[in-house]
Amino acid sequence: MPKSSTDLGSKRFVGFYPELFPKLEQLDVAYNRVKRLVLPPSIRHVNAEHCELLSIRLCLPYDQQHKITYLNLNDNPELYCVVNFDVNTIDTLLTSNCANGYPLIKAPDE
Repeated sequence: MPKSSTDLGSKRFVGFYPELFPKLEQLDVAYNRVKRLVLPPSIRHVNAEHCELLSIRLCLPYDQQHKITYLNLNDNPELYCVVNFDVNTIDTLLTSNCANGYPLIKAPDE
């Protein structure tokens, strides 16, 4: 099995909060056993394939649009299909064998 360039060991929850990673634009956590992933609003390129993800969330102010242009979520079949950002504006969205075959959708604004 290929290895990620970022080996997270046995961590199940990984949070890249804006306070700690204000300029993070690229992230590769592929082939880790991450269940929950939290991303900062600065993120543009994410590879999270083969991660056993259950949820992915952006720490995004209510009035701000995300900057993601590339998101690879392939082979995360248990991923919850409702996310807190608009996936329709992502240039490259890879979701093969993801979310039990359901399309990813943005949760309604509250």
